[in-house]
Amino acid sequence: MFFRVEPPAVAVFSTPDRNAWGAVPASIIRARAQVDPPLPGQPGPFSLGDPGRLEGLLRAAGFAAPEAHLLPAAHRAGSAAEYLQVAREAFGGFNAMMAHLPYRECESVWDQVQAALRRFESPAGFEASGECLVVAATK
Repeated sequence: MFFRVEPPAVAVFSTPDRNAWGAVPASIIRARAQVDPPLPGQPGPFSLGDPGRLEGLLRAAGFAAPEAHLLPAAHRAGSAAEYLQVAREAFGGFNAMMAHLPYRECESVWDQVQAALRRFESPAGFEASGECLVVAATK
């Protein structure tokens, strides 16, 4: 039996403009919670999404010949409400941005996010755009 051996690789979300699933809620939450977006180089869900940046980091870590590929990664659910429930539970950064807000204000923010996410609903369900950057390299 033969196995294909893959080089070390990393997968991250690409840029906010290609990831509506996260960019739409984050923009609303940041505005309502009065939280600035991360500065370049600071941690965040899209901080490594630029192929050149990630390739440069891999080279600096001693990896050779990094190769980047963009892959579609849409987020799907039965409805915007169903997706929002998952997002509230799975994406701790959203909740962290609102940690200083009173409970009722947080719920109002989530209502606004859900209303904005409805634009991604169709008779087939909910689908918001997403994209991952996969970079492989050798050591």
